[in-house]
Amino acid sequence: MKTLTTLLIAAIVSCTALIAHSKDNETPTSLEQAQLQTQQSSVNVNTADVDTLSTLKGVGKKKALAIIEYRDTYGGFLSKDDLLNVQGIGKKILTDNAARIVL
Repeated sequence: MKTLTTLLIAAIVSCTALIAHSKDNETPTSLEQAQLQTQQSSVNVNTADVDTLSTLKGVGKKKALAIIEYRDTYGGFLSKDDLLNVQGIGKKILTDNAARIVL
């Protein structure tokens, strides 16, 4: 038990040091900036292509194609909830991406 406590304290100290160091180096790399921009950018589900739709959390190429097929078949999405009609798109995906999805 004493060894476990010692290991936990060492882990906490290490994490604290890493957090302090990361705050000193706040400038994100180009890759981090690109990832952040991708995560934060809006996606118009009525016009986006496969690659753009695939940037949504939980949406890969297959689901992106399903979104495009659905909108081509039934017309554009009138509300975000209409995405729930697409095979493979559930409430979790919709919730996770609600802030990024635009019509």
